[in-house]
Amino acid sequence: MFDSSAIGDLEAAVARLQDQPIGLATDPQLCDLLRRTRAATDKLEGLEAAALDQMRETRAHDTEGSSSVAGWATEHLRLSPARARARAAAGRTLRLLPDVAAASRSGRIRIEHVEKFTTGLTKLGTDLMGLAAAPMVELASTTSPEELKAAITELHGITHTDELDDAYARGMDRHDLTLSRTAEGFHLSGFLDIAGGMRLAELLKTTAAPRDADDTRTPAQRRLDTL
Repeated sequence: MFDSSAIGDLEAAVARLQDQPIGLATDPQLCDLLRRTRAATDKLEGLEAAALDQMRETRAHDTEGSSSVAGWATEHLRLSPARARARAAAGRTLRLLPDVAAASRSGRIRIEHVEKFTTGLTKLGTDLMGLAAAPMVELASTTSPEELKAAITELHGITHTDELDDAYARGMDRHDLTLSRTAEGFHLSGFLDIAGGMRLAELLKTTAAPRDADDTRTPAQRRLDTL
């Protein structure tokens, strides 16, 4: 049985905290307040993600006239459709990865970390991401979401070498250069294979150095002048 009175208790506790004279807090109290409210917010965002995932499973949004979770969350939670979908996907991640769910419930990781685990599920699959979840949670508890993302990407590279080989082969076959006229000048874009890119990089390295100590051009400007 779901006890809705707990929501009232939460609202009352937040109201009591908001009524505190924050200007009278000591420095240690202020630091403690920020750490603990951040941890509480992280836990609540994890709970919100789990609830949105449950809404998607049961289609509870239908009872209030919305055709999707994203539509309901846009109207009632003021989330963008993209953010609502990402949050619901994070809820699914919490359901599939118990280690991640436990870390979210304890406030050790943020919802942004959970969203990186969602990316990991897509890249690695449920089985492999499940095996890697525990050590990845340890990493996430002390690092930023972007560092977690880099670790997941690295693991993907180790476990999916065929995809890297295919990407390398596709890159070796690509040669293109485009110069497009714009209102204020020209836009240059293109792609070089590995060998061509290394030759160009070496050319720019040796010829785009500053002329002297008074050369105020940026590296990008020097490279353009060299070309």
